[in-house]
Amino acid sequence: MKTEGARAVADAGGIFWGVWWGLIGLASTQGLVFSAWKDADAALAGAGKALASPDIVDSTLELLEPTVRPTDHTPPARRGVYAFRTFEIAEAAWPEFSALSTGAWKTFEPGYDARIFGLFRYLAVPPPRRRLLLFTNYPSMAVWEKSRLRQLHRGGDDSAPAAKANLSARLDVTDWSRVVIGVPA
Repeated sequence: MKTEGARAVADAGGIFWGVWWGLIGLASTQGLVFSAWKDADAALAGAGKALASPDIVDSTLELLEPTVRPTDHTPPARRGVYAFRTFEIAEAAWPEFSALSTGAWKTFEPGYDARIFGLFRYLAVPPPRRRLLLFTNYPSMAVWEKSRLRQLHRGGDDSAPAAKANLSARLDVTDWSRVVIGVPA
């Protein structure tokens, strides 16, 4: 599926980002496929080609728009685990949410050897709401777990305290969030 999907996306003018199998938050038979396109029309026309495999029996297309990251379409290539965290916030909270996120990344990424590959906006969710997808790589599940805010509140982990202060403040403007953890297929 990965090779066929990558070829189909490239033939349709897109960039294949990859396939991830779910570890947490998905059924054992589910995964995530990401591709980048020049615009929503191109994505609507070409994204289904990545999923044209007899192994895929059902799919959902989510149109996402980059916000502060990524700044280019380079696919992620790091090993480890990937967190796909969805946030819902009020549209009015976006400037603060964005500033807190980008401020946190300065120490969060080096503190946990993590890499933020993207913070995307779901195009299907109109104002006054905003739904976002944060796409982050960690070297391992252990590092992902260490980076959780609850570790800070328990006194367990003191890595990147400035990042954790920003992330804690970001929770105050977040209505809800959920995470899916996956590994590259």
